[in-house]
Amino acid sequence: MGNRSNQTTKSGRFMNPADQQRKADRAKELKRNKKQRSAVRTAIMKNRDPNEVIDALRKLDDGEMDTDAPVRATTEIKRERLRKQYREIRDFFIKAEQPDKVSGQGDRRKDASVRAGAIQEEPAVG
Repeated sequence: MGNRSNQTTKSGRFMNPADQQRKADRAKELKRNKKQRSAVRTAIMKNRDPNEVIDALRKLDDGEMDTDAPVRATTEIKRERLRKQYREIRDFFIKAEQPDKVSGQGDRRKDASVRAGAIQEEPAVG
């Protein structure tokens, strides 16, 4: 991702002026799209509720407790995805200097994690 001159290709050959213009326009468009993606991500984070993510984790854990079947790989993937979402939300609110939105959530998340750990530690009967 180094900064290369607009006048040459990767192999060092000189480009047609029309191609140079297209390349410059594409670079500007990518920069503009990056700003838009950042704005969209910020708007989505503002609307997320950490309680919903924690409740989803708790629901996932409760579903595992009810069944005698082994833990599925998809369940683990869902759990990791939800944990990642929670960390992103927490980091966003801390960065936005609104830690009160996620304060006290750690206890709820720990409760869900402890219950998940209890599920994994139970020996299989059979």
